[in-house]
Amino acid sequence: MNKRLCTLMMLIAVCVMTAMAQKKEPTTANYLQACEALDSADYETAQTLFKAELKKRPKDGYVWNKLTNVYLSQYDLDSALFCADNAIKFLPKKDTEKVVDAYGMRGVVRYFNEDLDGSLEDFSIVQKMKPDDETSYYIKSTIYKNQEKYAESDAELKKMLNLYGVNKSEVYTTLAKNLMEREEFSQALNYINQAYELDRTTPDILVVRSDAHMGMGNLQEAINDAVEASKIDFGEEGFKQLGYLASDDANRSTVIARVKKEAESGDHSYFWNYLLHSIYDSTSNNTESFRYLLRTYKTEKTPSLAWQIAQFLGKMEINDKAYEYAQIAINDENTDPDVLPQLNFSAANMLFYDGKAEQAIEKLKQLKDFTEDEDKNAVNMRIAEIYLYERQPKEALKYMRMIENEEAKNGSYWNLMARVYLMDGDKSAAKMATQKAYESDESLDKIYAQALNGNREQTYDALRVAVSRYTDDTELEEKLEMTEEEIDGTLSEWINSYQYNIACVYSLIGEKEKAISHLTEALKEGWKDFRHIDVDTDLDNIRQESDFQSVIKMYRSLADKEKEELLEVMNEELER
Repeated sequence: MNKRLCTLMMLIAVCVMTAMAQKKEPTTANYLQACEALDSADYETAQTLFKAELKKRPKDGYVWNKLTNVYLSQYDLDSALFCADNAIKFLPKKDTEKVVDAYGMRGVVRYFNEDLDGSLEDFSIVQKMKPDDETSYYIKSTIYKNQEKYAESDAELKKMLNLYGVNKSEVYTTLAKNLMEREEFSQALNYINQAYELDRTTPDILVVRSDAHMGMGNLQEAINDAVEASKIDFGEEGFKQLGYLASDDANRSTVIARVKKEAESGDHSYFWNYLLHSIYDSTSNNTESFRYLLRTYKTEKTPSLAWQIAQFLGKMEINDKAYEYAQIAINDENTDPDVLPQLNFSAANMLFYDGKAEQAIEKLKQLKDFTEDEDKNAVNMRIAEIYLYERQPKEALKYMRMIENEEAKNGSYWNLMARVYLMDGDKSAAKMATQKAYESDESLDKIYAQALNGNREQTYDALRVAVSRYTDDTELEEKLEMTEEEIDGTLSEWINSYQYNIACVYSLIGEKEKAISHLTEALKEGWKDFRHIDVDTDLDNIRQESDFQSVIKMYRSLADKEKEELLEVMNEELER
């Protein structure tokens, strides 16, 4: 090839490369429709159209860039990385904005893939090409923090302070948070004070400063900041911070004293009274919690607060009063119609636990006319359960047979069917029902199914499996070899509702001592549902035991005393 021809070909190549470099974003129908689909989060359509475009123009960096966005939105990191590489390769270098976008997306993909060094490299390129890109500094700071390179992390944030238009209060706040994670509270306080000087209307700044003061041992300053944060539009951030400060026993009385002062000021007292209710409720101080819930309701009579009072009273087994407040919530014109079926269902339970089974059943029957088929199943099951507790198995069976939806026939359904059949004397049907309950995926249903049939060894086998799922301190094989005593020791740590259920299981298989022990634990942990205990057929095997009767008498007496105190509080607050 002669020299003149070579030169001519080189010139042509340069012209082609220049044309490619100046190439603009496509305007084809496929590309534009794909971009619209991407904007509306229709990723499947966007992906199909962008791929169709690539078949025609496989070296179009703009399409690769958009496809990166599609895959990243779907968290398909491998595909996103492949597309980002091609976008960087084929995008015109002069289109700085799109190239920066491609490097930024690849940096994000690498970050999610835990390729932190690769991510840092990409975002460093972004910074060189676009020095005012705030996101790149923030992400690099986060990566350095993850790598425990704290000086580098802080340096990236400090660089942001020199950028035009950056929100400096946010940067100072982030610096303060990072320093507090390293327990450098004094320096953190300096930064958060600078943030506060710039922005006195963001509750989060005051909450961070509250934490900084707390880290330095300045409780009163921490409380002051939390109170001020709460006063900004009465936002949740300050509310939660005060609750957090009060969660420490050593601080609680000081926090409560300050919140009471705010409540007595008359300025949004409902807010402060509700906070006091929350603090006392978190410490199981039922009397004081109830007092401030009532005061909140007196100031702000909303249906949701009436319902909270109903739930509180129901939990304490003051079911007649609970039903009254439930009805207030149900009858309020501001109550969301969508929640009315649930409220009526709970109100029916309050009637039942108040010893008014017939009224409860009648209310549930009325509720069936206003519920979807799916919810009718729950209503029918509850009616059946109440009839069972009332020792009317034939009526219970009638309502159980109204449930036709196969999805509703779960382990709990078949266990209840077994109980109904057993009470009705149909042992063959009961055995069939317990077998179906045992086929359930729920471990408690499996345990209960075996216990209902009095299968002691099989019940313990099911308990071993349940405990193996619950604990994580030893290998599974070792857990499955636990003795009955070891199983019982592990079960003793379960929460009160499980303690009650396990007491029922032990009662059914004749382990009377263990049944009474677990029932006692449930009562210690706050189980107050004595009406349920009175009617629950699962406990029939231990009902005549002297230990059972004495423990029930003791805890019922304590509950009755608490009820009296709560009723006194209610009368006091109503007379205020």
